[in-house]
Amino acid sequence: MKATVLREIGGPEKLRYEEVEIPTPKKGEVLVKLQYAAVNRRDFFIPRA
Repeated sequence: MKATVLREIGGPEKLRYEEVEIPTPKKGEVLVKLQYAAVNRRDFFIPRA
């Protein structure tokens, strides 16, 4: 499946759209199928610990 991933801390230039494996839920977990999502501009300005 395709996913937008953030593999290192940084701004929007660090986001990558790549192929990833479909996760397999473990006992007590669920897998949610998400069709649409968004990242708000403000999310990039939240201080990181």
